[in-house]
Amino acid sequence: MNISKEQIYKIETLNTIQNNGKGIRSVIYIVNWLKNNDLVMAQKLFNENGDIIIRYPELYILIVDTIGCRVHGKENCMDGFCKAVYDEMSREIALKQLDKKEFKDEN
Repeated sequence: MNISKEQIYKIETLNTIQNNGKGIRSVIYIVNWLKNNDLVMAQKLFNENGDIIIRYPELYILIVDTIGCRVHGKENCMDGFCKAVYDEMSREIALKQLDKKEFKDEN
């Protein structure tokens, strides 16, 4: 798997605005391993810290799209666990979008 500098930059940039502008430490380490072309270590860190990163759905999805699922390192993983995580994330993102909308009483 060949990861471009642009993909790494996107993760790094998105991370800088997460966690009230502090970023997520484990993502900083993932980015550093990717910059050093060590995909195995980046995937290992993602697997170990996925429960923290998943709190930031856009960042989580960007990392998965770049290095694969956190358990198997596969793009578009069809494993039951990985699919369930995506389904839950899709639901969470949809609920956040609904929270942002204003619903007015038609009466």
